[in-house]
Amino acid sequence: VATSGHGAGGYMGQGAAVGLTAAGAGNNAGLYGAGGGGAVSLSNTDYAGGTGSNGVIIITEYGL
Repeated sequence: VATSGHGAGGYMGQGAAVGLTAAGAGNNAGLYGAGGGGAVSLSNTDYAGGTGSNGVIIITEYGL
């Protein structure tokens, strides 16, 4: 069993979780602005990393 890297966190929360497996694609991110998890393989087979989530724009209006 090996572990993959987790996805980077975004403004809205943490990235995708670490995968615990012998081989497989990375986990997809679920929160806005977060990164997908890395893939893992103990052989010569390539796997794709997880997809990052959509970005987010937060607009705050200030009055003078």
